[in-house]
Amino acid sequence: SSTVGECGSYFWDANGATYGSTGIYTANLSTVNGCDSLVTLDLTITDVTSTVTDNGDGSYSADINGASYEWLKCTLPPSSAGVTTQTFTPTQNGDYALVTTVNNCSDTSACFTVSGVGLSELSDQRFSVFPNPVNDVLNIEMKEGSSYSYSLVDLNGRLMIQSSEILSETHTVNLDLPSGFYLLIIKQNGLQFAQPIIKN
Repeated sequence: SSTVGECGSYFWDANGATYGSTGIYTANLSTVNGCDSLVTLDLTITDVTSTVTDNGDGSYSADINGASYEWLKCTLPPSSAGVTTQTFTPTQNGDYALVTTVNNCSDTSACFTVSGVGLSELSDQRFSVFPNPVNDVLNIEMKEGSSYSYSLVDLNGRLMIQSSEILSETHTVNLDLPSGFYLLIIKQNGLQFAQPIIKN
């Protein structure tokens, strides 16, 4: 038997199945001599979704309690905002995002914009970008519009990946890049959307 904790989902090679929820799973195996054995997997899945709530008083809070937090500036290059508490009160205009971590599993929110005296969360529903953090393959889903293009830059502002016009609703990006922070920039119809990406 084995006990495993994983982020999002887990592929168990004992039976070639991928599990996305916590539970106890079993598999029957046979040896070359015809003997049978029963193996057991005690699996704990941590699924983290990083979202932010506007408190209405100039401050913003992570929606998940009891986690670890890192507020980011969505700049070129991305950088830490220097705040690791659940509640964040911006003191400068700009674009920000939140990294929420639970049991070593992290997720990064969409960038939101600080303008004037208050924070207004970016309410763009045109794209979904996942998983984040990402190991090898990043998925981009277009929810609105007919085409877009994207680029990926590193912490030094260097262009790492750039696309031509994308027409499909779903698109995958192979991230053969070193681990670290990157910024994904999506352009559509004269609009520009930014999403910080963590590469494991």
